[in-house]
Amino acid sequence: MFPVTREFDGCSHIDISAAQEDPNRLIMTENWASKEHHLKYLEYRTNDGNLEKLVAFLASPPEITYFDLSDA
Repeated sequence: MFPVTREFDGCSHIDISAAQEDPNRLIMTENWASKEHHLKYLEYRTNDGNLEKLVAFLASPPEITYFDLSDA
């Protein structure tokens, strides 16, 4: 699933990290060229059925939040 995500138009980066105290608690960080690119990707994954399959494995629905990168 993730190799296709990395190659999807607008995706520049994707990481999955597990919490040290609870390896079943995950956070996925993705960088996209724009919010619109990500929304097109979500539409693609909804249509191909993989988003539903992924959500079925989760303890709770994913929380999607969009951030702007800033210089630190």
